[in-house]
Amino acid sequence: RLQAGERLTVGLKTGNVIDRRPTQNVIAETVAGDASKTVVFGAHLDSVIDGPGINDNASGSSLLLELITALVQLASPRYKVRFAWWAAEERGLWGSDHYVSELSASEAAQVLAYVNFDMVGKGFSGVFDGDGSAFSKPGPAGSGTIQKLLTQGFQGQGLTVTPAELSERTDYRAFWRTLGKPVGGTHSGVSQDRCYHSACDNVTNIEFATLTSHTKAAAYALAVMAMKGLDV
Repeated sequence: RLQAGERLTVGLKTGNVIDRRPTQNVIAETVAGDASKTVVFGAHLDSVIDGPGINDNASGSSLLLELITALVQLASPRYKVRFAWWAAEERGLWGSDHYVSELSASEAAQVLAYVNFDMVGKGFSGVFDGDGSAFSKPGPAGSGTIQKLLTQGFQGQGLTVTPAELSERTDYRAFWRTLGKPVGGTHSGVSQDRCYHSACDNVTNIEFATLTSHTKAAAYALAVMAMKGLDV
């Protein structure tokens, strides 16, 4: 009928299903390295329903993958490195909270520090204010050292660092409040991203120079903390 030139009217019905489904964290760690001083690097793997989640937080998740790609080409780390992709952060930090709550006392004691990467692909060179010098809300002892390393990682690229408040709105919270471990991380800003939690947070919503600079800063901190073996 179409070939004959007849015009047809077609109806299309769409729908979606919102349901409760199981989810899980993804954990990977180095074989080598002192397990009694495990450095944990993490990023959340989920997104909100309203957005594809490219900056929030495919940026942080891909940063971890790039660190692994670099790490396997180096000598064995002195300290074990654990990479964590957290589930259900957008639901209320469920994945990281669950992980920390399930650690035994001996497992918790092995965690040296936690470093988080959430929204690192659009905006500024932000480093969490671990020593409290900018927002008067320091993290546990050692958090200032993580802040210093990440700051050096940005400054080594000729970039100016913007302090970011430890607002406890992302996955370092449980490592801080439950375990009392040093925490830190990088963040490129929420107000700088007009597509935050929106449908336009797609592949066009990334500044690759920003993502690259955050990845390099993270790599510097990882090299000092785990490869050289720094007790924060």
